[in-house]
Amino acid sequence: MIELHVPQNNTTEAERLSALANLGIMDSPAETNFDELTRLAAATAGTRSAAISLVDNRRQWFKARHNIPVPETPRDQSFCAHALEKQQMLVVPDASLDPRFMDNPLVTGPDGIRFYAGFPLVLASGHCIGALCVFDPATRTGLTQSEIDLLADLAKIATTLIETRRYRHMGEIASRVIDTTSDAVMCVNNAGEITFWSRAAEKMFGQTAAEAIGQQI
Repeated sequence: MIELHVPQNNTTEAERLSALANLGIMDSPAETNFDELTRLAAATAGTRSAAISLVDNRRQWFKARHNIPVPETPRDQSFCAHALEKQQMLVVPDASLDPRFMDNPLVTGPDGIRFYAGFPLVLASGHCIGALCVFDPATRTGLTQSEIDLLADLAKIATTLIETRRYRHMGEIASRVIDTTSDAVMCVNNAGEITFWSRAAEKMFGQTAAEAIGQQI
């Protein structure tokens, strides 16, 4: 078993769960960029399976999963919860010999997990919401330094995707609100050029967005 330390944020579990809930990502539909990242993680580690695992108070839910038949598991069966709690990379060469996991149904069941590696997903706020994990039914001694570095980078990319996803969705909501209001809304850049022109602005000023955008306010 290998654990590598990463900087920790001393927040409460309630704060962590609130940060996770505010992302609005739990139980969201599959998204191609997350799915492709898990396939790349499995290929990098040479493992059968990989996942982006998000852990709330009762379960781990897979935002993306590669060769995993279920969408979630109870939290008390989650390997990723251990990586989350310490905000450390966790590598388990043989789960059947590890006292923490040897009785876990994910280990004792058919084709159970033997090798596991998890890389924490730590938000800019310092809250750890889950892990990018790779695992396999075959034991192995561990990961090479190159594999560790690449998987750590993929975990950072996954975290960035999660955070930017939230802001993208917030922008989409704001855009829908603007499109339905009767108030004219426009945006300009530092040079005074119009960069956004709402539908209500089109009606009020008699110019389409295509005509207005790029013009001086």
